Amino acid sequence: MVPEKDSLVKKPLFPPLSEAEKTKYHDAVENMLNHSLYRSSFNGGVLIAKNGTIVYEKYTGFHDLRQKDSLHADIPFQIASTSKPFTAAAILKLTEEGKLSLNDPVTKFFPEFPYTAVTVKMLLNHRSGLPNYLYYMEKGKWPRTQ
Repeated sequence: MVPEKDSLVKKPLFPPLSEAEKTKYHDAVENMLNHSLYRSSFNGGVLIAKNGTIVYEKYTGFHDLRQKDSLHADIPFQIASTSKPFTAAAILKLTEEGKLSLNDPVTKFFPEFPYTAVTVKMLLNHRSGLPNYLYYMEKGKWPRTQ
């Protein structure tokens, strides 16, 4: 039996936001940020989305303080450790779904990875023994524009 054509179309996980909802969320976020973050000398970007729709986006400050060039959406940022909780949650969700194991070696997903004994769990626990990536930046091996 062949499935009906309509059953093959993937429906969105969340319904799209109405214009009134976008405005409501935008105004709530802007109000909160104006009374907190933006009162300081914040330098960076804020992007907030709901149901796959951007409801707030603002860049403030400078990319290079010496040249006073304003920040914008195309400026690369080093996000450092802010992505760790999102990455951990995604990995644990994949583990829960049986799509990977915490004991899988990283080389299962990245065959060229040079540390064959490192597992997913070791990365999540920060116990892999990998060298500090900042050393690569200091020695000029990491393109600062990426």
